[in-house]
Amino acid sequence: MKKIPAIAVIICLLLAVPAFAEVCPATPPEEGQSAKKELPLEFRNDSGAEITSIFISQTGRDAWSEDLLKDIPLKNGEKRDLYIGRDNILGLADIKVIYSSGKERVWKKLPILEIFEITHRNDGEPAYERIKLGA
Repeated sequence: MKKIPAIAVIICLLLAVPAFAEVCPATPPEEGQSAKKELPLEFRNDSGAEITSIFISQTGRDAWSEDLLKDIPLKNGEKRDLYIGRDNILGLADIKVIYSSGKERVWKKLPILEIFEITHRNDGEPAYERIKLGA
């Protein structure tokens, strides 16, 4: 008589495994797939110079990301969507901009999780509005 409840439990577990596998896939999402779900940072270059690289780092870490421009320069007047890995950023971030001349500029302590559009102004400073999602 005790075998019937045990068999019922085993059958329920066997039926639950395929459903659980659909909810929790064994393979990680493709690299491009996660970027498509992320809200990009629209970066506009009004600096008067060509930008060759843009990097991001959590403030105080000095551990820079890979080149967000992916080796495709951003000419003056152009804009581009950058996928900055918002899920991996806690708090403030620094942005490093490198120009075709080799010079670089670092903007410190930006509330990057609340910034969705940023413009590199001609005076070298960033222009942006803070937008709090869900507020």
